[in-house]
Amino acid sequence: MKKIIGISMVLVLLILSGFINKVEKEKASDLKVFSIHELSIKPGVNEKEFKDFVMNEIAPLYRQMKGQDLFLAKGYVGNRMGQYAIFITFPTVKDRNRIYPLSGDGFSEEFKKVMEGKKSIWEKFDSMAEGFDGMHCTDYVKVDY
Repeated sequence: MKKIIGISMVLVLLILSGFINKVEKEKASDLKVFSIHELSIKPGVNEKEFKDFVMNEIAPLYRQMKGQDLFLAKGYVGNRMGQYAIFITFPTVKDRNRIYPLSGDGFSEEFKKVMEGKKSIWEKFDSMAEGFDGMHCTDYVKVDY
């Protein structure tokens, strides 16, 4: 009897593990828009301080807006190896355009409200890096095939 219970537990764990992996893959594959901002860290900036600042000060601001996420990446291989980029992701084009309308000044009222009073954060960011200005960015829409 103990052997049957043990085998049953293993089977349940395997099925549960497969389900969790499927859910995690679906979450990643649900993303439809990727906004990539290529950054250049200014000379003399401590990389750990920069990474901590982006993830502890900048990312939480962006995560306040439903329908987007922000993360920092560092080039591993290729032309930008060792350099940084900020990725802003959206599950839909509608979410992207709600937060960053294609008309007007490019920022929604929601975005402006979240960023209100954050001038010192952006001044610090500007003292550390360049490229998060819309001039060094491309928004990519996932091609469904």
